[in-house]
Amino acid sequence: MTMTRSNKADGLEPPRDWARGLQTVVGMIGFAGAVIAMRDASVPTLLTLGLSLTLVLGFGRFAIRVPRSQHVLSVSEPLTMALLLLGGPAPAAILAGLDGYVASMRHTDRQSLRLANGSVMTLSALAAG
Repeated sequence: MTMTRSNKADGLEPPRDWARGLQTVVGMIGFAGAVIAMRDASVPTLLTLGLSLTLVLGFGRFAIRVPRSQHVLSVSEPLTMALLLLGGPAPAAILAGLDGYVASMRHTDRQSLRLANGSVMTLSALAAG
């Protein structure tokens, strides 16, 4: 998150809410487009998406800390990349969006922030595809 200077006690303020709102709306449109694109998907693609969703929702809470770094990798990230390669951008966008939303549930109670995080993940999966 990009921070800008202000007169607040901590010296930083978050970016404007309108930018997050726009990103959320665009991400939700991308998610809806991915769901619509899946209506013509083959049965193996749908089964792969279902299995991936089950694994991500079941094991998505586990994280692996990268040695000598502050970075943390989720178990769901390799699954999302594998689904992107095997199934295409639409199922990967669905998986990434739901993963971003579910992962945000343990960090925040704000619904708008959860949707924003899910939409960022959706947009990144669509851009990668």
